[in-house]
Amino acid sequence: VKLVFTCIALFALCLVREFILYLQKYFEIKSLSGKIVPFWPSLHRLDELVTLYSVVNPVAQKLEPLNPQLQKQYRQSVTLKVRIVDCLLYALSLLLGYSLMLVVMTFNAILILVVVTGYCAGRLLFYRKLVLLNKFAVVEQTMINQDLQKGDHCHLRS
Repeated sequence: VKLVFTCIALFALCLVREFILYLQKYFEIKSLSGKIVPFWPSLHRLDELVTLYSVVNPVAQKLEPLNPQLQKQYRQSVTLKVRIVDCLLYALSLLLGYSLMLVVMTFNAILILVVVTGYCAGRLLFYRKLVLLNKFAVVEQTMINQDLQKGDHCHLRS
C-alpha cells in the first residue's frame, strides 16, 4: 500500500515539475515579449491571432492588427518582482528535479519506471502547449517579416 501511494506521489511530482517548467516559459514570454498570450494556448487561437495581425490598413499601407487593443505594449520591464518570481520558479523546479533524481538513485526499478513515466506524461501534456506559446510570442514579428518579403526589395528605386 505504501509503494502504491509513493508511486502516485512521485508521478504527481513529475507532472508538477513539468508544469513548473511550462509556467516558467509562460511567465517569461508574457512578461518579456509584450504580447497577449493565453495561459493554455490552442491552435485555433493562434490562427485567430495570425488573422488579426495580417490585416492591412488601407490608410497606413502597412500591417496593423484589426483589434486596436493588440497594438498596446504589455511588456513589463525587468523589475525585481519579475526576477524574484522567475528565481522562485527556477528554485522550485531545481528542488523537484534533484529530489526526483535522488529517488532514481535508489535503484528501485519500480520507482525509476514511475519517474520516467511521470516525466513522459508531463511532456505529453505540456510540450505541445509550450511550442504554441513560443509561436504566440513571435506571431507579430513573423507577419511583419512575411510582409517585407512580399515587397520588391531586389530592385533599387530612385
